[in-house]
Amino acid sequence: TSSPEPITVNIQVPTGMSGHKEQKIFKHDNTEAKCTITSDPIISDGIVYYESVFEKHYGGNPFGIGIADSTVVFKPNKQPNDDGNDEKTVGYWSG
Repeated sequence: TSSPEPITVNIQVPTGMSGHKEQKIFKHDNTEAKCTITSDPIISDGIVYYESVFEKHYGGNPFGIGIADSTVVFKPNKQPNDDGNDEKTVGYWSG
């Protein structure tokens, strides 16, 4: 059996999203806008441990994490499953 190999994750924040990237951290701005980001590399084989930490999450809006097909393009202020992406995404939501 081989040992797991570490990977370097790069957060991708599409233009127009309500927030910004600081190194490996995404910071949402103070709006109620929906925001969906992705990360590289694209995982297409094997098992990967991926951890996300949600800090300072206030209010009644749910937050989530999910898996998407590599062909999906997320747009600002849209849910991950909008624009016909419901067949290409799997999400896990807080509420």
